[in-house]
Amino acid sequence: MKTKKYFFLLLIAISMLANGQSHVRLNNYWNNGFSLNPAAINDSYQNSVTVATRKQWLNFPGSPTVVYASGTMYLEDYATQLGLKVLTEKKGYTQATDISLAYAYALSLSNSLILNMGLSGSYQNFAYDRSMISFTDSENTASIYENLLFQNSFNANVGVEILYDALKVGYASQNVFSLFNIENKLNLNTNLLYVFYKQKSANPANYGVGISGFQYGDFYQTEINASVFYKRDAQSNELQLGLLYRTMYEIGAIAAVDFGKLKISYSFDYNMGQIMNKSYGTHEIMLTYNFKPSRVCKTCRWF
Repeated sequence: MKTKKYFFLLLIAISMLANGQSHVRLNNYWNNGFSLNPAAINDSYQNSVTVATRKQWLNFPGSPTVVYASGTMYLEDYATQLGLKVLTEKKGYTQATDISLAYAYALSLSNSLILNMGLSGSYQNFAYDRSMISFTDSENTASIYENLLFQNSFNANVGVEILYDALKVGYASQNVFSLFNIENKLNLNTNLLYVFYKQKSANPANYGVGISGFQYGDFYQTEINASVFYKRDAQSNELQLGLLYRTMYEIGAIAAVDFGKLKISYSFDYNMGQIMNKSYGTHEIMLTYNFKPSRVCKTCRWF
C-alpha cells in the first residue's frame, strides 16, 4: 500500500508541474484582447461584458475545461479603462482560479497613433477536488491529504499595445511576481507578443492576419491567425470566418456573428499530435455584449 501512496504523490507532483507549464488562453482573443493583455482597451463602448467556455480535447479523460468572464468600463473623459477578469480551469482532480483587477490608459500620440498601457493585480488559487479522490488505506489517507492543501498567491500582469492605422502590436508579461519567486511553480511568468493587421476599407469583405508568439517557462509557441470579415458598411463586422495554425500540429477554425451589441464567437481546433487518437477536438464559445457606445471611437475597426 505504501507503493500506491508514493505513486499517487508522484502523480500529484507531475500534475503540479504540468499545470505550471500550461498557459490558459482563448482562441477568440482576437475578439477579446483583454483576456490576455490588460492594455487591450475597448473604446468603442463604455461598457462591455464577455463570458466564454472552452472544453479542450473532448473525450479525453481529465482534459482541461475553462470558464472565463470579464467586464470592462471605459471612461472617455479620462481615456481610462477599468476591468475585472475571472478565469477558472478544471484539469483532472485540480482547479486553478485567477481573479484580476486591471487599469489601462490610452495615450493619443497622433490622430492615427495610440499607445495603450495597462497593469493588473490578481489573486490566484490552486486546489484539488478531494471529493473525487478516495482511498482504501485509511492509515495513510491523512498523510496523503496533507499534500492536497489549497495554495493561494498574488500576482501581477503588465502590458502595452500600439495602434497605428490598421495595425495593432501588443506585448504582455503575465505573472510578473513569479520572476522573483522561484518557488512558485504553479504560475510561471508568461510573455506574449502579437501583431495584427486588419484591412481598413468600405469593401463588403475585408481580411485580417495575426501572428502571435508565446513563452512560458522553457516552452515556446507560435500562432498564425487569418480571417475574412463580411459587412454592410465600414463600421460593422457582421460575419467573421477564419483559420488558425498553432505549433505544434494544431489547426482550427473560427467563426463569429455580430448582431450589433451582441457578438457570438465560436472556434474549433484539432491537435494532430499523439492525442488525436483519443480526442474529438477542442470547442470554445464566447458571448460578448457591448453597451453605451462611446462618443468618439478611435479603434472601431477592431470591434
